[in-house]
Amino acid sequence: SAILYPALVMALTLVVGLGVAWFILPKLALVFSGLHIKLPLITRVLIGLGQFLNRYGLVAVPVALITAGSLIFLVGRKLLGFIPGVNTLLQQVEIARFGFTLGSLLASGLPVVEAVGSLISVTTDSSYQKFYVFLKDRLSEGNSFQKSFSLYPSTSRLLPAPVQQIIISAEQSGHLPEALVKIGARYEDKTDNTTKNLAVLLEPTRLQVCPACLGAFLGNLTIKGRAGMPFMGAEIPNPVFAAASAIGHFREWQDRWRASNSHPLFREEGKQLNLVLSGISSTLPDEFAQLGTPLLAVISWIVWCYPGESERAFREAFREFWERKIAEDPGLAGFEVRIEPTYHPVRAWETPADHPGVRAAVEAMREATGSEPVVGGAPFSCDLGVYGDPGGMPCLILGPRGDNLHAPDEWVLLEDIYTLTEALALLASRWSA
Repeated sequence: SAILYPALVMALTLVVGLGVAWFILPKLALVFSGLHIKLPLITRVLIGLGQFLNRYGLVAVPVALITAGSLIFLVGRKLLGFIPGVNTLLQQVEIARFGFTLGSLLASGLPVVEAVGSLISVTTDSSYQKFYVFLKDRLSEGNSFQKSFSLYPSTSRLLPAPVQQIIISAEQSGHLPEALVKIGARYEDKTDNTTKNLAVLLEPTRLQVCPACLGAFLGNLTIKGRAGMPFMGAEIPNPVFAAASAIGHFREWQDRWRASNSHPLFREEGKQLNLVLSGISSTLPDEFAQLGTPLLAVISWIVWCYPGESERAFREAFREFWERKIAEDPGLAGFEVRIEPTYHPVRAWETPADHPGVRAAVEAMREATGSEPVVGGAPFSCDLGVYGDPGGMPCLILGPRGDNLHAPDEWVLLEDIYTLTEALALLASRWSA
């Protein structure tokens, strides 16, 4: 039932797509054929599919549906296990069922071997069926849950380490039924959250291990003219209009900066270097320019950089760029233009990806999420640059997915908070040990 809504959406998408291909594309083919123009390859393929369905759809569609249904029945569950987000959801459903079923049976007085045997017929996942068969056999031999878990090679993939620890502790303390029911309730809540966020989870994940972050170079572009209000004679050139002209050059600089810089941890879409115009001002403290042209316009800018970028090389290239633009752009003629650096502790940092701490974090995330973690760079500045330089400490980021950082509507996924809690607990226990 947890994937009922996503399955319904996929089914409706299939029906609509099939209807468009079967009934609409053949009519479009007649229109395009009358235009006598060369169509793109993808368009030709889609139109060809529509023509095929128009001729053979009554036979082809049922055959395709039967074939697809057979494949889904035979290997569908295994295929779902490789889809990010869906595999996590399926694991949570199984653990919730495991906790509720086994806990309820033990609480009713059923022997543990018989209770575990009942799990075999409850689940439809072959991996868990094999696990329950093995667990039943080991328990019937007199082994504990701890011993049985350690003997099965894939226990950590089926039951996360925190769940195993709870079961082991509860068995030793004599509170196993209650603990199992709580595990079921906890994972039922996680299943609900995952189902709500499934549309987000199917997107490329940003729940990453980040041993690197961006830094930034900051400064002001000051355009100075002559303040006042014309009484007789020519208009006084307005530095605000010159600032409007300069803004277009900032965009050009951003394109050049991106093209000339790269980093292996920042190759994903959305991790490119940005130039941010953080403020524009045309007033000075205690300046009096009533109803007149201001003396100057100041554009505050931030240029993001990858780890390893030289501030000196950046400022030389940035100054040369603006010297050319000042000489070429008539909109900046007649003004005094200055580039002035400002300073803020926004340093880039990178801990080597093969550092033992990074490898331990990757392993903890792998176990907490049930999938292979992505090691990438954080596309923003943060305290890594403080702890790393000048602190000299290896450091990394494990953070939840979200958006609108430092804004009033900043948000994160609560499910990621739970996942990260597990990952950090695993990392702390193993790293400290």
